[in-house]
Amino acid sequence: MDYCATNGRGGKGTVIFFAAGNSNFNIDLNNNDSYSSYPGVVAVAASTNLDKKASYSSFGPSISICAPSNGGTLGITTTDLTGSGGYSAGNFTNGFGGTSSACPLATGVGALVLSANPNLTWRQVKSVLEQSADKIDVGSSFGQYDALGHSIYYGYGRVNAQRAVALALAGGPDTPGLYASGTYFLRNSNSNGPANAAFSFGPGAPTLKPLSGDWDGNGTSTAGVYDPATATFFLKNSNAPGAADLAFSFGAPGGVPLAGDWNNDNTDTIGVYVPATGAFFLKNTNAPGSADVVFSFGPTSSTLVPVVGDWNGDGTDTVGFYDPATGAFFLKNANSNGPADVAFTFGVGGAAPIAGDWNNDGADSVALYDTPTGAFFLKNANAPGPADAVFTFGAGNATPLAGNWDGF
Repeated sequence: MDYCATNGRGGKGTVIFFAAGNSNFNIDLNNNDSYSSYPGVVAVAASTNLDKKASYSSFGPSISICAPSNGGTLGITTTDLTGSGGYSAGNFTNGFGGTSSACPLATGVGALVLSANPNLTWRQVKSVLEQSADKIDVGSSFGQYDALGHSIYYGYGRVNAQRAVALALAGGPDTPGLYASGTYFLRNSNSNGPANAAFSFGPGAPTLKPLSGDWDGNGTSTAGVYDPATATFFLKNSNAPGAADLAFSFGAPGGVPLAGDWNNDNTDTIGVYVPATGAFFLKNTNAPGSADVVFSFGPTSSTLVPVVGDWNGDGTDTVGFYDPATGAFFLKNANSNGPADVAFTFGVGGAAPIAGDWNNDGADSVALYDTPTGAFFLKNANAPGPADAVFTFGAGNATPLAGNWDGF
């Protein structure tokens, strides 16, 4: 299975579906089922046509999703061996069941997802199926979903083909992350709850500055850190502990690190803002050398905080500023000298700004992180007015980030 996940589909990984089994036991307990509980598969439990647990279906923390099967008032209709050699006397049966029926149904939805977006990795297909699943039987003894939306009986819910294909085509929105003392905490939804991933990267020195970007152009935002004392960037191509995949110096020490797709090539690269001069220095490759774009925007020696986003949805990230004293944003639609193209006030000031495509409309908009409380306030338009989404993630006193952490 490891070989298939690593080498299948040209390196994107074969999506392996495994039936949870019909023993009504915990597949994760005492190694009851080392196949369906293996992290590299999509483990499928069985529900009924009444959206209840099929009495025979095995369960456990490793269950990814469930799919309809028999055990309610209906079974599954499918082709059968011809004549009397199969389940029925004809060529079809309406009594197919078990997790051996639920699993191929979920596999078919996975195939639909890949037909809509064949560039997805096996992990992304699994994530699409989980994020698009319908919560069923909510509130019953079986339908207890944890803070991440997972039930040990239904996984993340009953598979939903229409929603899965739509999500595979559209991709997911940007979501928040946090950095504190060398550890990254990443969340895959804009809602209250704990991190979906947490890992350490770098020594955690308080002078290091975190950043995030899609450094290798694969659609997934990953971590990085900048050492202002040496002007060195350390970039990771996966959200996991370990050494940097890229390390290089750029510019003079003491700058403010930036990251964005400056040239619309679907890959994020670094940049530096120098507050003393108001100058931006942007690189189109993640490598040492001189800047590809240099321009000035805003006052010199200011306390303004730089932000980066694709404000007009044209595929190119451009810069902006946030004034923590007033809550005002000043955004540019081109990386060049000149005044702001958009200016507005959001919030009351004193927060930490980030930017992302929060509603999956193809354009980035601003957000604020309240450091003492850990509350995020997201805007779906770069205009004055109240937040469109408010939620708390983490305990506060961290550095906020934004990205598409699960890569679709």
